[in-house]
Amino acid sequence: MELKILNPLYGGMGLARDDQVFFVKGAIPHETVEAEIIEKKRDYSITRVTDIIEPSPYRQDPPCPVYGKCGGCHYQHIIYERQLSMKQEIICDCLKRIGKLETVNFEEPVHGDQFRYRYRAQFKIQNGVTGFFKENSHEIVPFQECLLLDDTLNEALIRLKRIDIHPSISEVTVTSGDNLIAYLPSKNVPREFLLKLIEMNVFDGVIAGNGETAGKTSTELSLGAYRYVISANSFLQSNWALNDRLSDLITDLLSASIGDDLTVENRQRPFKYGSLLDVYGGSGNFSIALSHLFKKISVIEENPCSIADGKTNIELNDIQNIKFIHATAEDMKVRGNFDVTLVDPPRIGLTKKAIKKILELAPQQLIYVSCNPATLARDASKLGNLYEIDSVRLVDMFPQTYHCEILCHFKIREHDN
Repeated sequence: MELKILNPLYGGMGLARDDQVFFVKGAIPHETVEAEIIEKKRDYSITRVTDIIEPSPYRQDPPCPVYGKCGGCHYQHIIYERQLSMKQEIICDCLKRIGKLETVNFEEPVHGDQFRYRYRAQFKIQNGVTGFFKENSHEIVPFQECLLLDDTLNEALIRLKRIDIHPSISEVTVTSGDNLIAYLPSKNVPREFLLKLIEMNVFDGVIAGNGETAGKTSTELSLGAYRYVISANSFLQSNWALNDRLSDLITDLLSASIGDDLTVENRQRPFKYGSLLDVYGGSGNFSIALSHLFKKISVIEENPCSIADGKTNIELNDIQNIKFIHATAEDMKVRGNFDVTLVDPPRIGLTKKAIKKILELAPQQLIYVSCNPATLARDASKLGNLYEIDSVRLVDMFPQTYHCEILCHFKIREHDN
């Protein structure tokens, strides 16, 4: 069928309408394409492009030879400037359509390298083949190198392919830094194989799912002026350069906002604001950089490996005002008042219970770092009685993909007495 693409959709597709609604894979807004239906839903059909009838001026030849087969990238056929504007359109549409927000104050998007930006990769292994999964399948697509990975990870992939992988291993998560470390989630990996990976210089260190280790178990990166240690089985934001920028943005945003609230006397001498609650705080990714602004910071994290790394990080940087609390966002028990709450939830966003906790605490400011515009918009609507959005900014952590990081700043509403 012939379809005219109207708008970009989250998930790497475009919207088209005929006598029904179509989600079109591989198309760019304002193109006319020929497409075939690959899946029918109740309210729409998912299609894929089979031919370009009227191409977009923003279309380009994708540089990766396995683009379209590997499921890792979705936007390589679109020039980068248009990728950015499409992501902003998607965020804006979600906030208006789902969040019921009429006006949104968008700051300029922040972006960095289009390629070679990932410091972590998860390689899939099956029947001696190593690569990434094909989209929506468990079929592995092999490749020589991934254009999104930094050189160290691509070199590790080459070495990994040269050895006989133990049959219990179906995936390897590799992290770059001052050490190259790997996590093997399998609980049946013999220690001899871990030692072999070190002896053959495939990695500097390995952690297996059964707790066995060999070599180094962590790597170190710079987080602004701070040192940041991360273990192979702790969460890491894979685009570290943009993570560093995001950390600076949050620091600058709060510094300016806090400065507006300070008395003239306090502005003239070193001053620390009250307290910060960092939910889904990991190993202190944001809290460490914010430690100079606050008297007290409480980090809520459910992964004990991340908490262990976080405690190492505050010792390394001689930080005294950060406390790690092992709990979920839903079950956290914190005392006192918090001036600022920072949340960085997974793609599903905040649960009803987590939102209830935040509304009960009622901090003056809420920083929401989101990786899903739809769940951000949903949560913004639920927070809307108490908070209003001050600003929204796209931080393009994941060029060539539909994924996006969003920095959203909420301020408590001023209600008339």
